[in-house]
Amino acid sequence: MSSSYVPGPPTEAAVVIPRDVLRLLALVDITTAGRRVLDELLYLSDPETGTAEISQNEMCAELGASKPTVNRGFKELRECGLAWGLEDGRYQLHPLLTGGAVRRPGGQPRGHRLNKAHRGPPGPPVGS
Repeated sequence: MSSSYVPGPPTEAAVVIPRDVLRLLALVDITTAGRRVLDELLYLSDPETGTAEISQNEMCAELGASKPTVNRGFKELRECGLAWGLEDGRYQLHPLLTGGAVRRPGGQPRGHRLNKAHRGPPGPPVGS
């Protein structure tokens, strides 16, 4: 997979997390595994789309964790709606975590900002 966004090297600059995001995260009950996976996805996320690309093996290597631990972290994030898979190795972070950035479905232009009608991650397919 290729992406036009490549994260820069880590810096000493402070990261500012909006108060509403901190309130949301305080209400979510996830394990350390889920939090570590979320932190990595946030670090890798494209600021225009709120998506992050990383394979399971890459995530394991980055975190120094086993596949079952990483999978448990991904599952927790999906179940609580903080992040969900779009396709192999690409994940969408909840728009509240990305300042409203979300990937538009169907290959529409990147950089879409969330509208007020959106209520969270996609639900099950119609007719399921």
